[in-house]
Amino acid sequence: MGLNKSMGCTIPCLIFLAASLLHVHVHSDDDSLGEGFINIDCGLPDGSSYLDEKIGLNYTSDDGYIDTGENHNISAEYNAHELLRSSLNLRSFPNGGRNCYTLSPATAGLKYLVRATFMHGNYDGKERDLIRSPLVFDVYMGLHFWDRIYVNSSTTIYVAEAIIVAAVSSVSVCLIDIGRGTPFLSSMEMRKMKSSLYPAAMHNQSIALQERHSLGASSLVRYPDDPYDRLWWPSQGTSGWLNLSTTSEIKRYSTDPFEVPVRVLQTAVTSPTTSTPLNLSWEVPSGWPAMVLPGYYLNMYYTDFQEQRLRAFDVYYNGYLWVPNNLSITPNYLFSDYSNATAPFTDNSGFYNVRIIATNTSVLPPMLNAYEINYLIQHDDTATDTQDVEAMMNIKTEYQVEKNWMGDPCLPEKYTWIGLTCKSDGVTSRVKTLNLSFNNLYGAVPDSLTNLSSLRVLDLSGNHLDSPFPEALCMAGSLTLRYDAMNGDPCNGKSPEKKSVLLKIVVAVPVVIVALLACTLTVFCFCRKQVPSVLPGCANLPCPKSHEDYKGHVHTSDSREFTYAELVAITNNFSTCIGEGGYGPVFHGELKDGTQVAVKMHSPTSATGKGMEEFLAEVFNLNL
Repeated sequence: MGLNKSMGCTIPCLIFLAASLLHVHVHSDDDSLGEGFINIDCGLPDGSSYLDEKIGLNYTSDDGYIDTGENHNISAEYNAHELLRSSLNLRSFPNGGRNCYTLSPATAGLKYLVRATFMHGNYDGKERDLIRSPLVFDVYMGLHFWDRIYVNSSTTIYVAEAIIVAAVSSVSVCLIDIGRGTPFLSSMEMRKMKSSLYPAAMHNQSIALQERHSLGASSLVRYPDDPYDRLWWPSQGTSGWLNLSTTSEIKRYSTDPFEVPVRVLQTAVTSPTTSTPLNLSWEVPSGWPAMVLPGYYLNMYYTDFQEQRLRAFDVYYNGYLWVPNNLSITPNYLFSDYSNATAPFTDNSGFYNVRIIATNTSVLPPMLNAYEINYLIQHDDTATDTQDVEAMMNIKTEYQVEKNWMGDPCLPEKYTWIGLTCKSDGVTSRVKTLNLSFNNLYGAVPDSLTNLSSLRVLDLSGNHLDSPFPEALCMAGSLTLRYDAMNGDPCNGKSPEKKSVLLKIVVAVPVVIVALLACTLTVFCFCRKQVPSVLPGCANLPCPKSHEDYKGHVHTSDSREFTYAELVAITNNFSTCIGEGGYGPVFHGELKDGTQVAVKMHSPTSATGKGMEEFLAEVFNLNL
């Protein structure tokens, strides 16, 4: 029985499936139902939410989970009344190679089912021929390839589903543009599961759904019949298969690692005779990246509806006898049982066939109630340190930073977050520098910054941050900390006890009054003649304590302020010119504590606009 990898379903099929859900009783007042669920309707207007009465779950807009993309509605001709409401709109991503949803809250170490759905619905009005030229894009679970989505129909809903163990307090799902059309997303859902379920999903690997079927069923089974909201698609099997059903209650073991819903187990299929096998087949989807050759986990579920005659069968995988627990399978009467692959099936051909054949002693032909085929998502050996990921996510939330801050902060390297540099030891990447300067940040400095234990340079200058900074940040002996001193010492004037603490000071004195510009020009001329001199006429001029450019941003990135008289003393009357920058001379100086500094002067030719910005860029480079 070959089935579509995409789990796609056309609008007529969806009308039928949606109608089958109308029997679901809506428990909108029962907070226990749907607990641990995240339901996101992508493309819904910001701040919106609604109750989907077909399935009894509340959905919310996606603006709290992603910062990029555009909202669209599907075209009116595809807006079938029976469609689930989350299929009527979507979010597209015409810009950026990677766009990621951050699903939170999650709990590190717990297991989750994550599902994404995609329905094109001619949302862009281009009436493209998707059969001849399908849209193709990739979906990643964090850093790991999850699925490749082939959109060859405007009327089909494509489903990607995975079971994962969260590494941190959020789960990242990324759409990757591979140059074959604009990625888009209709809905995103996450459901908390028992940690004992699906043992193949663990901290170093995830599993993704290829197929899941309720055999002999006539309608889709999902929440609330399935408390984890798995989608059990109905299947009548192939021609010649016979349907079985019961209304009796079916029991299961308390240690059952799959907990198939009773409603799924109340239907089944069987072959017409003991000599006729049941066949299942699938293959690796064509066009997948060459690096992906997944292994497959097959789970088969069965329970017998009669107890008078023997039913026993064996399972063959690609021609080889597969004997779970070293025994032929004998379904229990009205009691759930299963057979599962403890190691993934692999075959270089990419084609898989499973035959269920009655044993010689069996009186009844083989039967099967349901099955699942999941493929392995093997996690890479390299990853960003989980503590660093957690800290950066908290900083993003605290400061509402957008930029490209989504997905993994460090990896892959082409998507490293703006303002970060990272270093890898071949196994773990760590955040080494973080530049948050001139981001118009307000409020307290978050304690999360102190959790970046490998951080070596932190630039908070040009913002409006409250004092004091976290003590652990001020006392970090190996950290170079840059900040504005306009409101006093954010470390409360306490010098770190560790002598290795280095507060690099770059003194930038933008010239904003005509007299000081004239003085600077004179010094520049004297320096070129290599004749040390006192700046004439400047001894009694007040030097401004801070300067703002036309955007209102404070330009100083020093750890304290200096008067002009102090600069004269620091530079020994501007006696040693050590070079020229693009906008003026640079003088050597020494602070009272022996710290060596460079004092850069700004020329009068570009005191505002682009010249000022380039001057500040030079100052920042001196500070590295």
